[in-house]
Amino acid sequence: MDILHLDLKLLVAFEAMLATRNVTSAADAIGLTQPAMSTCLGKLRKVLGDPLSSGLPAAWSRPRSRSNCRNRYEMRFT
Repeated sequence: MDILHLDLKLLVAFEAMLATRNVTSAADAIGLTQPAMSTCLGKLRKVLGDPLSSGLPAAWSRPRSRSNCRNRYEMRFT
């Protein structure tokens, strides 16, 4: 991954999802539409090579790899 070309909006979107656990609420919190938020999360999944969530829309439950994803995010970008 080339960190110099990483879109920082993706990290903002990821942080909002961690805080709200809801795509629509996260999008509202950072001033995006829900489709734009979903696009950001899809791009971040590709960049990190990680599913970020289990894909359950109602619960947005944490798979085993999501906590690992946050740890990798914090190690790479903080």
